[in-house]
Amino acid sequence: MSRFARLAALALAGVTAGSSLAAQITVTGAINASTGNVTAAAINSDFTQHISGSATGTSFQADIRIINCVANGTQCFTVEVASMRFDKAISGSKQITLEIIQDFTVDAAALSPTTATQTFNATANVPRTGQTTSFIADAFHEGTQLPRFQGQNGTSGGGWTPIDCGTSTPVSLMQAGTYRIRTLYTFTLNSSNSNWMALEVIPGQNDNVSTTGCLTLVPLPPAAWAGLGGLGVVGGLSYIRHRKLKKCNVTGEYLA
Repeated sequence: MSRFARLAALALAGVTAGSSLAAQITVTGAINASTGNVTAAAINSDFTQHISGSATGTSFQADIRIINCVANGTQCFTVEVASMRFDKAISGSKQITLEIIQDFTVDAAALSPTTATQTFNATANVPRTGQTTSFIADAFHEGTQLPRFQGQNGTSGGGWTPIDCGTSTPVSLMQAGTYRIRTLYTFTLNSSNSNWMALEVIPGQNDNVSTTGCLTLVPLPPAAWAGLGGLGVVGGLSYIRHRKLKKCNVTGEYLA
């Protein structure tokens, strides 16, 4: 089989392969919640999954946006925490881990190495002294871990405090078949009193918690596309917001 014929066959398979893949969002720790298994992200899809839960003195809710976009010779896969609120009004410590696993259907022409980045910019609300928030943010692309973000708010009792980690250094890796992103966000709220406090991702306030992997596409010849009929996989829009590193640590350590 010629190279172009192989690419055309893979493109046809990629359009229909997504239904057999898995994706799941779970929250564990002080709160337990799950979306259950959901479908993979097809080419040029853009959708949002909601998850929420509560326990004594604490609650959590988040909207997770999933994007699989092909445009201008590039395919990008994004997992974004579009909005989030983890709060408590009880003395002591509450910790949760938000885990997102998402498979993406890969365009057959995407045969070059991946460039993957992670961004973490959130907001802490610690209105009283004796309150602190902390976080660890990890992202894995095809099993490769990106540099970790971790830290805590620097001023206890400081009220609204931005947590700006910026965007990590790109990591290059090879993809094969489908593309999987797995993120792990661990958040801790701690206080010596029962006053309300929260860690949030607020839309429209420059908050951005996301990770994106992009592939460069190898164009198929016109004859190959003609053989695919109406199964075009072009269109859409993708972007990554970049901000400077400010108030947290970026490490290259790997989880044990």
